[in-house]
Amino acid sequence: MTLGTVARYERVLKSFARFAGARGVLNVEGVDGRLCIDFALAPMSGRGAPAPSTSRFRLTVVRDACVGWLAEGAIAVDPTVGLRIAQPRSAHRPVPLTPPEVRRLRFSSRVSPRDVRGPSATELALLGATHLEVATTVVADLDSSIGSVFISCAGTVAREAQLDAFGSTILDARVTALQCACRRSKRPWSPQETALALARPLDTYPPETIAPGVSSTLARAMARAGLDRPELRPRSLREYAANRSYALTGRVEDVATMLGLQSLDTAYSFIDPAWQRDWASEMDPNVLA
Repeated sequence: MTLGTVARYERVLKSFARFAGARGVLNVEGVDGRLCIDFALAPMSGRGAPAPSTSRFRLTVVRDACVGWLAEGAIAVDPTVGLRIAQPRSAHRPVPLTPPEVRRLRFSSRVSPRDVRGPSATELALLGATHLEVATTVVADLDSSIGSVFISCAGTVAREAQLDAFGSTILDARVTALQCACRRSKRPWSPQETALALARPLDTYPPETIAPGVSSTLARAMARAGLDRPELRPRSLREYAANRSYALTGRVEDVATMLGLQSLDTAYSFIDPAWQRDWASEMDPNVLA
């Protein structure tokens, strides 16, 4: 479980305690199935009924809490047994960047000519890193001698990604800039703790803001590059990585490896047939775009 998820669990459990208190339930012995399902379906403040995914997450948090209380002997029966929140299945439709869009993004997404932090986040995302993986990648994960970067994070499979010449230049420039900043501020140089794509150390950010912060960084980079297709979003960079991998090898196993996924079905959901038809033949194994 990531730090962001832990923080979200804590917020929901505190909300449940307030909800139960408003119903006159002041201890865990009074928690029953009706209270649990009412909390899961309770309207959002000022926004009406919650989305099914929100209700399901609320119920998951309460269910996990009940499992803990049951193990501790605080309750005799799990009141969440049999409770379910219906949620319609929606197919994930990938919208990967096209190769011309990737080239524009790599060359035109900087805030200034000396900006290397935003481009570093872009390069990591184009290698298939999740938002949280982009945030947790540190200088020590970069091996400039062989042009690779180690990507890992809780919830995904660790892997090594190969950089092309442009990506290596961007990440090496970021390391140089970070070293210069350390010398100017007379701080000790710590490759194991210095993030490649964040403005400051990871542990200084509230956990729940880390992934959204990376998403905002990528969205701003896309806007600066003029990528204005309305259906594009930050995850389109990761979807490009998946489709590029599939175009080069035709193996969904390689897509799963690149994305750090264990499920081949999930990996296959990133593949866009139209993109493969239009762009697969342009892929060069030695150049990211």
